[in-house]
Amino acid sequence: LMLEHNADVQLAHSGKLAAEPYVSLGSCLETLVLAGQAFGYELHTVIDNAATSITVSVGKKIAPQPALASAIVNRASNRKYYDETAVDKKLIALITQRTFSNCIAQFTEDRKEIEFLADQTKIATQKIMSDAAFRKELSYWVRNNLTKKYTGMPGFAQEMPTPPSLVARHVITYFDVSKTQAKTDASRVIHSPGIVLIMA
Repeated sequence: LMLEHNADVQLAHSGKLAAEPYVSLGSCLETLVLAGQAFGYELHTVIDNAATSITVSVGKKIAPQPALASAIVNRASNRKYYDETAVDKKLIALITQRTFSNCIAQFTEDRKEIEFLADQTKIATQKIMSDAAFRKELSYWVRNNLTKKYTGMPGFAQEMPTPPSLVARHVITYFDVSKTQAKTDASRVIHSPGIVLIMA
């Protein structure tokens, strides 16, 4: 199986700036790997950064983990406050000790550094959310709490009650919500026990 970037569906305003093809392909690849594990197959992947493509092949059989299939089907975006329980050091080591081409993963649990990152998050969110073209593009992916679609972000992911979720996409499109969203995003960072910063 070969996964490739489809330029016809790239987000016109923010896609290239946000390296959207790489994020999308990475998310798709991880889902395939987990699905393979769910059904008892190991998948091998070859990433071609130059062509923005990934080749996936089926490897040896392994013990199936059916709970992963349920997790894939029932997962949802979650932008609530993070659990403040400290993350297992072994998991942090697994993430930060891996080597990637042109990419570094660095972990911090220092409160001053987290406060700095929260401030930077606030600045960045306020800048991008004040861009009317970006908000319009984002609104296409905002869903109300009654949606049956498997794509996009439902209101409950940000603890939004159903009534306001019905008009959320219109509010985002036509009103500058940058200050409110920036405050929310910064607060979410502050409530994190630790942060892995990925630099590419």
